[in-house]
Amino acid sequence: GAAVGCVPILYGKECRDAWGAYVRELAKRYKGKVAYWEVWNEPELPQFWQPSKPNAAEYIELVKLTGGIIREEIPDAKIGGTTAAHRLLKWVKDFFELGGAKFIDFWCIHGYTRVPERLRKGHALTSGEISADYMAHVDDIRSFMDANGGRHVEIWQGESGFPSWFPAGHWLWWPKTVCKEGWQSQANQAKWLLRRFVTDRRAGIVRS
Repeated sequence: GAAVGCVPILYGKECRDAWGAYVRELAKRYKGKVAYWEVWNEPELPQFWQPSKPNAAEYIELVKLTGGIIREEIPDAKIGGTTAAHRLLKWVKDFFELGGAKFIDFWCIHGYTRVPERLRKGHALTSGEISADYMAHVDDIRSFMDANGGRHVEIWQGESGFPSWFPAGHWLWWPKTVCKEGWQSQANQAKWLLRRFVTDRRAGIVRS
């Protein structure tokens, strides 16, 4: 109902022009106040890429358009791309292989894991090795970016967390295994967050 996930470049010229005007006004308003601009949210997920299916080439077009307008108003603005994943999905590979790196300064990953140092299960690295090690997958992203024009692009962790309480029917996957009475607490949340920050630093992530 609020048009969340409806991609403005996919609804015709009028919508595209309106998006451009909106972005320009944002840049004018926040010049001198906002230095970093991340474009869109989790664009490889279908619910955030409507009415089409997730498409890295279309996402590059959105980043190029949006970042270009911002830089016209704020020449030293830092533009970011993003993914919900903290591993090298095909969609991520497509983005960099298609030249997306030249339009961004940072790349945001989202570090939702039960244990900050590990993924929920093992996934294949570029080498073919199956690993659940968070840092190994961040290294994999780094190496792929470097090999595909993204050596200048910083990796940021732009979204993660662990709650101090789970309501019934929570959308995350954790309740099925760890949502037990008395298990969650602000103390456990604090420990998780500290481990997240330390792990991100070890992985060479610039900002969390």
